[in-house]
Parts: sequence; structure tokens; C-alpha cells
Amino acid sequence: MNRNTYLIALLTTFSFMACQPEEPTTVLINGSNGVRPLVEALAEAFQPLHPQVPLSIAATMGSKERIEALAADSIDIAMASHGVDESALTEQGFEVILFAQMPVVMAVHKDVGIGNLTSEQICDIYAGNLTNWQEVGGNDLPIQALSRPFEEVDAEVILEHIPCFAEIELDSSVRFEERSGDMARALAATPGSIGMTTMTRVNQSEGAFQAIAIDAVSPNMENIRARRYQLLRNSYLVVKKVDIPSVDVFLSFVLSEEGKKVIEKNEAIPFSAD
Repeated sequence: MNRNTYLIALLTTFSFMACQPEEPTTVLINGSNGVRPLVEALAEAFQPLHPQVPLSIAATMGSKERIEALAADSIDIAMASHGVDESALTEQGFEVILFAQMPVVMAVHKDVGIGNLTSEQICDIYAGNLTNWQEVGGNDLPIQALSRPFEEVDAEVILEHIPCFAEIELDSSVRFEERSGDMARALAATPGSIGMTTMTRVNQSEGAFQAIAIDAVSPNMENIRARRYQLLRNSYLVVKKVDIPSVDVFLSFVLSEEGKKVIEKNEAIPFSAD
């Protein structure tokens, strides 16, 4: 190939490349495992409307790690649920968006056969004083109590709103599930199980486990809106205070009326600043 032919071929290649549309940049989302199912539901509704804004959602980072990754531009959006100091994050150049509240519930495996427990009964179960569901009107099944670590948000909410829980010594049979997703899988797979989770996880379990009323107060929308049921955890999205069009499009959807419908469909309460 002579020099002129080579130059023509090179220019033709560059021209072709310049005409090709750029590959869309994926919006990287990481953080709270508890918030993830709600964000995934929002992404599922968002993606067909905005195929030019691909989303990647993971839950591999802890509280400190996700903010460091956000600062380093390793991720675009951090999901968070607790340990959020809004004023400190704002001073560091981040924007904190409270977009929903999820009811925290005590849930039982589908075969347990009860719909309500008193606070005292819940504490007796975790203390090992009740060991079979027949003792509280359920089916003849041994009880398997599951718990999140006490420093995790679901457990923190239970400790705050069921006072006797903080006073008991947990029975040695209580099994700890480190992550929100682990708890959901354990509740679905373990006959006789009871554990703390969210209504969003219950809704997405397709009947594998169900939420129970506590002291005859069910975690339904009517009771939550009337403040009769108060076991709630906040759901945040944290971003840099920088205009990134693809990120802004997704956040606008999350806060839109359409986004609020998705949140409600997944048994959570859209947050309104009004």
C-alpha cells in the first residue's frame, strides 16, 4: 500500500468512527442492600422509558465506602438508609435525597399460620420462651427466629419500637442474617421462621413470607399514613452536586408521579417535602 492509499484509508476510518453514535454511559449505583430492591423496581420501570440511560445497581459497599466511591467518581449514585448525616454530606459537596420510607416488619414463613403477635410474644420468641407456633395459635411447627445484626437499620427500628426486645437475652438458637437480601432468602427457605425485614421485601417475595401485625396494628398504608404503624426506615439517594444529565434523568423519574406510583406499588411511602 502506497502512502496516499494509506492516508485515504486512515481518513475514511476516522470519518466512519466520528459518525458512529457514542455508547451510552452506564449510571453506576451502589450502597444499601436494604434500599436496593426499591431502586431496582424503580429502574425496571424507568429503563423502557429511557433506554439511552442504562443503569447498573449493586449493593456491595458499606456506609463509608460508598461515599468514598462517590467522591472518587467510581459510582454515580449511592443508596443509603442509616448513618446519613445530611448536613455533613452537604458540606462535602453532596446532595442527599430522601425519596421514600419503607415499613420495617416482623415477617413469618408462609406456613406459620399466624397474622398477629404482641410485642411480648415477639420478645418471648427471641428469648427462647416460645418454641412452637402452636403456642401462639399457629401451626405445629418449631420456631426459627432470625435477626439482623443489631447495628443494622431493620434491627435498630425493631429495638426502638419494641422496647422489651432491647431487654431480653437472645436465645442461642437465634440465627443472624448479615444482609437484607440474606434475611429475605432465609425467610423464604426456612419453615417456621420469623425475622425482621421490610414490606418491600415482603411484596417482592411473591407470598413466600408475610408481614404480621404487631399488637394488632398491621403495616398497611392506612395505618402508616395515620401514624398508627410507626416502624419506618428512610431511603436515600446521594449524589454529587454536579449536573450529570443521565443521573438527573433518573432522579427526576424517582421523584416524579410515575416514580411515586412505583414506590407505592412496592409497599413503601414516597417522601414528599410538602
